[in-house]
Parts: sequence; structure tokens; C-alpha cells
Amino acid sequence: MSNNPAKIILFNCGGIGDAVLGTRLLVALHGRYPGSQLDCVVSGSLQQELVQATGLCKDVFVVPTGKVRSEDNQDESLYAFVRRLRKTGYNIGIITYQSRGFWNSFLCRAGGCKTRCGALDKKSTWFLNRTIPIHRSMHVNDFNENIVKLAGVTDGFRYPEIRIPESVKQSVDLFLEKNNLTGKKIVFLHGGSGGYGIAKRVPDVILCKIAEELTTHNPEVSFVFLATDEYESGSSLYDAAVPYKDLSSVLTVFALLQRCELCISSDSGPIHMAAMAGTPVIGLFGPTDPEHTGPIGDNVSTVSSQRKCSPCLGYRDTGRNMQHLAECSCLMDIDQTEVINKAMEILQQMTV
Repeated sequence: MSNNPAKIILFNCGGIGDAVLGTRLLVALHGRYPGSQLDCVVSGSLQQELVQATGLCKDVFVVPTGKVRSEDNQDESLYAFVRRLRKTGYNIGIITYQSRGFWNSFLCRAGGCKTRCGALDKKSTWFLNRTIPIHRSMHVNDFNENIVKLAGVTDGFRYPEIRIPESVKQSVDLFLEKNNLTGKKIVFLHGGSGGYGIAKRVPDVILCKIAEELTTHNPEVSFVFLATDEYESGSSLYDAAVPYKDLSSVLTVFALLQRCELCISSDSGPIHMAAMAGTPVIGLFGPTDPEHTGPIGDNVSTVSSQRKCSPCLGYRDTGRNMQHLAECSCLMDIDQTEVINKAMEILQQMTV
């Protein structure tokens, strides 16, 4: 491997939280190889927007099934993408834990990356030439840092500064003004999202009870929740909190989190974005393990389900069996008193 590789590409295909944690790797790579070209491969347009806002990458590619979308929003076939990779001539290709498996390993090898770093598993062994064994008990962030160390990076893992456009800041300002929230203490609530995330969703009735109890002790606090498609207009959360519906940009959610005193959320993108923004976080965990996928930050705490079967991680093995996911209700047993006590402690610290 060259002492100063000219071009590096990071394959970091996963959810929003994975994209957030992946930016720490980009900071470390940029610090170790400041003159190198950094590119990144992600799995969705929201992840692309977030990584672009770091200003660390020359190009950020979205690789859904069958086609690739580059930073200039031009679609191309996977065959054309492989040709682009080969033409660019990457010295190092890095595949994160959540990107492991046949497909990204194949793209890394077929794209001509000379040094190919990743996790050792049966689907990617043939394509990678620098690997480490998988440790499922290790936090994803720590495991990814160990993968990047295969490329000669030993330190400098931290969150980057996110560049928020003025238009986004103004959009959040208007939302706060419209809902009489300007200058108020705001707690951000998020139950979770859809897809595989159904098993990780906190029922809105739980969030509503938490909000009501916190209001009793802190009447000056206001609540905002992320109004995703899973929350219908008749949800009880609409009576306890203001829905935030401007989901056209992941940066608007990030900018809103920067204005909040606290984020209470399930194991989903917002807790990682809040940790990145420096906003205190209370993560609510059921089928997943905070020791494996919890948020990384200075003011982060978690509360897990009290059921003996938690964390099961079983939802990853059910394929698209949505009925099974819907029946995974361990988050109903979250200790609400523990959540409320942690929240009150944080809010009191913010007042001092």
C-alpha cells in the first residue's frame, strides 16, 4: 500500500445512523491522508446529502439495486459505475461492517481497488485482501475503526462539522416561529421508522406518556416529534407534541436537532444525528443492543427493554416477514420512569 494513496473510496451502505457513524471514518482518513481524494458509496439520497454536507468527499455515490446515482444526480448502470471506478483508479477501498457481503465486496474488487479492507466473512473473502474477523459483540463504530486501521489510519476518529445551508436554517426558523417555539426549551421525540425499523419503533403512547410526565415537572418544555408516514393524524402524539413534517432534507432534521435541549428516540437515525450535533440523547432500545448500535457522543445515555429476550436481534433473520416485526413489542416494557428521570436530570443540567 502506498504511503500516500492518491484516491480512497469508502463503501458505507446502510441507514442514516450508519452514514452518521461513517463520517467519523472520513474525518480520520482525511486527517491521515490530507492530499488524497476521498469518495464514498452510500445506499440512499438522504445519506448522500448528509455525507456531502461534510465537505470531505469529492463525490458521493448512491448505489441502489440496478443503477447508480452520482453527486451530479446522473443515473448510470452498475456496469458503467464499475468502469468509472476502474478509470478513477482507487488505491484503497474500505467496506464498513454494515456494507459487508458479496455485492459491495464485488464492486470494490471489480472496480480495481488495489487495497481492499473489510470484515472477514464467507461472502466477501474472495474479493478482499485485508480483513479482520467479525466480532458481533463489538460496537459497530469500533469495528469500523478497526477496518480503517487496515488502511494505515490509527487515530483522528471524530464527527465532522456539518455545513447547513442558510435556506435550511431559515426553514427551521420559520417552523419554530410558526409554532411559537422560538427561544423555548424543546425536546425532540422519535418513535422510529418503517421497514425493518418496525421492530425498533417505540409506540407513540409510550412517548406521549413520557411527554406528559415531563410536562408536569417542566411546564416550560415543548415537544416536537418527527411526523413520518407511520404516525397518522389521529395519533395521541399530536395532542402532546408539535409534528415536524418537513422531511424533504435530512439536514432540516439535523438543524432542528441542533436547536433542541434533548432527543428521546428509538434506535434510529435521529439519535445518531443528535449525538453528532452535540444534543443530549436518550436512546430507547428493545430488539437491538446499545452496546452494538448505540449512539456515540459525550452526552449519550440509553434505556433498554426489561424483557429477558431483549436484545434478540432476531428481526434481522426474518427476511420481509412484516407480521413477525409487528409482533415484536418488547419496547412496550421500556422503563418509563427511568427515561423520565434521565430526561429531568439532563434538562436541569441545561438550566444551570
